[in-house]
Amino acid sequence: MSVVQLTPALREALRKRGFFMDGNFTGAALSPDLCIETPSSTNALLGLDYPLRIGAFSHLNGGFIQNATIGRYCSFARDVQIGHGRHPVDWLSVSPLQYSQGYRGWQHAAGLPPVPSTSPFDWASHTTVGSDVWIGNGVFVQDGVHIGHGAIVGARSVVTRDVAPYAVVAGNPARLIRMRFPPDIVERLLAVEWWRYALSDFGAVDFSNIHATLEKIESRVAEGTLQPFAPATIDANTLRAPPPVSRVHVAVHAEMQEKIRSLKDSKQGKTAYILGNGPSLNGLDAKALMHEESFWCNRAWEITRKYPGLRFTPKYYFVADPQAFDQYPDEIMGVHADIKFLRSDVEQKARASHPEMLNQQNVITFPLTESPYMDEGYFSHDPAYAVFRGFTVVLNAVQFAFYMGYQKVLIGGVDLDYSQPYFFGERSAGDMPVDRAAASFRIARQFFERHGRLLAKITPSPNLPIEYVHPESYR
Repeated sequence: MSVVQLTPALREALRKRGFFMDGNFTGAALSPDLCIETPSSTNALLGLDYPLRIGAFSHLNGGFIQNATIGRYCSFARDVQIGHGRHPVDWLSVSPLQYSQGYRGWQHAAGLPPVPSTSPFDWASHTTVGSDVWIGNGVFVQDGVHIGHGAIVGARSVVTRDVAPYAVVAGNPARLIRMRFPPDIVERLLAVEWWRYALSDFGAVDFSNIHATLEKIESRVAEGTLQPFAPATIDANTLRAPPPVSRVHVAVHAEMQEKIRSLKDSKQGKTAYILGNGPSLNGLDAKALMHEESFWCNRAWEITRKYPGLRFTPKYYFVADPQAFDQYPDEIMGVHADIKFLRSDVEQKARASHPEMLNQQNVITFPLTESPYMDEGYFSHDPAYAVFRGFTVVLNAVQFAFYMGYQKVLIGGVDLDYSQPYFFGERSAGDMPVDRAAASFRIARQFFERHGRLLAKITPSPNLPIEYVHPESYR
């Protein structure tokens, strides 16, 4: 299921903005690096998980396209394939299980433990197609290839190497057939970059006469009488329709929304620690982390059992479990943190039972959606509106940490193994769907990676599908 549902209403809205979308979208996540210039059109299936840019006046008549930059004035025939990724060919196997822990949930479905060690592998590389490129029917383009401006790729070709500007290539693998123009014409075309402009701005020209047309464009550019075309664009915000208000568990008032938005990017470049209640927390020097930029969750105050005399005064404290509040209202309200984050329904309980304490503390109330879940591709870009479910309070904290701009977010004590007791010895009364929680962490990791940030774990938790780093690496 795609994170973006192409409803008739959305299709019509895109059409009104100049993007004629007669294909469809796919992808478990919506990359923030999306830019479609208009006017343009497509019948293709567009993957949204990875960066995608499409230039104005391009038409893509079919196939599958993702993780690509496509220039202006491009013409793609049917069944063009770009962005399918690749597999290792000199490893033990070509299987993604070697580099993607928990791949598709197979190990869990078979009752097997996760693959104990995975190796890094860059399976998806960005592909670039220049402007004024014609790609024929059924062409397959290998990931990471660069196809230069003005190139032509013959039907059914397999492009495995970069293609020079204005080259005509064909075959499997694609090989040079000829050049479209002599070298001097190619040089002038690349210098003038005519695709920066709208064709209609060139005036009355004979496009079939390359010499006369090029001379006129060069003259107009030299005179400064041509203005580059500035297209309208479709971006991720255009496609990211917010969940209906009815799906928000409890909304927060405007003043609280502004308080949340004051946190945006306030911690850029810094490192945060987010700590769960799993047994692996016992392997960390949690006492030292109390003085770091750390987020602690639910019954984290129990850490004082391990460190008698320790004052539990975290920088940030998250509670998103109303049942936990029902059991431990005094302990939760007795925690003194720089900021106490309470889910909206927990805040309502606190206001009813401890109104004076609540008013004396710096509390942020955040709204949580009943649906959708993070493993359906949703990740909050605005926690003032909604924080998406991830089957664990830690993922609520992760969405806030991303919003606050932390460059590195390191997670400890999240084991996704509810057959084991919590770090303080008691066992969980619940039965969380571990596979869906793991999928949610993968979605979160992807969002961090696409912004050049790190989401990693500092406890060796086999079920948690994010990179492990030694806890001292970022101290």
